[in-house]
Amino acid sequence: MSEILINKEAQTEIAKTVLALAEKGEFDLFQGVDVIVENAVEQAMAVAEKLINEYKELNDVEMAKLVKGYEPAEKVSDTPMMDTMRHSLAVKNGDFKLAEELAIKTTANSGTTTDGGYLAPAEDAYQLIDLVFKDSAMGAFGRKVPMKSNSLVIPTATTGTSVYTFTEATTTGSGGHTDAPIVTSFITLTAYAHGIWTTVTSQLLEDSDPKIEAFIRSDMTRQMGAAWDWGIFHGNNTVGLSGTNSLISGLEGDDIITTNLESAGGAVDFDDIMTLKACQDFTNSPLTLVAHPKAERQLATVKDNSGRYIYDPTVRSAGVPTIWNMPLVLTNQISTTLGGGSETAIFGGAFNDSMIVGIKPTVEFLVDPFTYANNQQIRFFMFLRLAMQVANESHFSMLNGITV
Repeated sequence: MSEILINKEAQTEIAKTVLALAEKGEFDLFQGVDVIVENAVEQAMAVAEKLINEYKELNDVEMAKLVKGYEPAEKVSDTPMMDTMRHSLAVKNGDFKLAEELAIKTTANSGTTTDGGYLAPAEDAYQLIDLVFKDSAMGAFGRKVPMKSNSLVIPTATTGTSVYTFTEATTTGSGGHTDAPIVTSFITLTAYAHGIWTTVTSQLLEDSDPKIEAFIRSDMTRQMGAAWDWGIFHGNNTVGLSGTNSLISGLEGDDIITTNLESAGGAVDFDDIMTLKACQDFTNSPLTLVAHPKAERQLATVKDNSGRYIYDPTVRSAGVPTIWNMPLVLTNQISTTLGGGSETAIFGGAFNDSMIVGIKPTVEFLVDPFTYANNQQIRFFMFLRLAMQVANESHFSMLNGITV
């Protein structure tokens, strides 16, 4: 492990967190520090220094997450992605002994060492999947279901459960009780492979430190998160590039929404917004609106029948703007080329309860050191499998035909 450099910026960042938690009663300012001072700020700085010393056993990537101002004293090679990159470089340079060592270290279990394909360790795979959803505007929504295989059948009850009232001390069975046999239907979740790749120069790998891995990792998960958002709305059961095609059956792309489908026919007005609430007729779950930022600019001009603006972006709930207490999520992964090529749509629905998200908790890395070897470049791939299905299309609505 590398030596940790304690600098004032790093210490201050931790101290701020310590003070904030202490004010909430969630952190003991004394935390075993030998020197106790009366000044809370100085005490927090002392605790921060102690924490930095304790975290010396963490690798640089983990430390970088804890401390914004942290700088490693030396390069390290103790993270799965970095080891996988260096494995490809070793293969490219003909150092097969080092490649074999790195293959074992990265728990290689797919193909040969020269193939460069490896499943990420479980802990790292979960972390990467979590980052994808954090980088997705829609990642916080949906009922998450783990999948052991690429297909999962989920039964749903369409009728069955009944609630009734009765008068006590009356004949058993009176009071309106009737038999209610459960009627079920089924939802099939199919996990489709999602792949993303980037090209890294050999020089960059040779001079790399954990910052390079963090950059590549964040860039890949961010792009994967955007592709996930696109698939939810515009997936069309077709293979291809993100932003154009997706094997996911999207709300618009695969014509999922039929019950509550309306057209603005140009600019958005008050009545159009009311149609987005139509799905509330079929579910008691809270609704969420999702739109492109270009549509938001139109929403900011809409007034109700009393001349009041219906949308104020400064009125927020959990950090998200709202319209009539409905959170408004903005993402540029809503298409602006629908209809005649210059239209967008606004979606509404019970995304938390009626959107089912299947996750196969494995992430595969693949390194290709050969395709661009003539340019001293290495291709790096990441694959994961995700699924999306809606429990009931009537729990969603779509307002299309919005000219932008």
